[in-house]
Amino acid sequence: MTYDNDLNCKKGISVRIAKALASLMALEKLWKSKSVSLQIKLSVLKTSIYNSMLGQYACETLVLTKNCERKMLAFERKSFRKSCERFQQATNDYLCRKVQSKINLLQEVIQRKLQLLGLVFAE
Repeated sequence: MTYDNDLNCKKGISVRIAKALASLMALEKLWKSKSVSLQIKLSVLKTSIYNSMLGQYACETLVLTKNCERKMLAFERKSFRKSCERFQQATNDYLCRKVQSKINLLQEVIQRKLQLLGLVFAE
């Protein structure tokens, strides 16, 4: 991942989101399937799409600006809407309640940063 002079990694996050969106679109048949339950769809979303976005290049090193945070949260909502067609016109509050998302992408990044910090200070 490349950083600008001011440690801004906006391009890197945009690339991660684009790759995750491509993965999301590749599973179009799964998202449209009526025989797959919502819980299975959300599990696939969290394990494959989100982990590919966060786990590839050490998300612990991301410098999170407000703009990057907004992009990550917008991607998360978009992926929830894509994974289930009945959420297409839902409000963000309804969406969060329905998928029962206890932790979002941004919180996951912060958790990983704190774990890394704990490891560094433990030594």
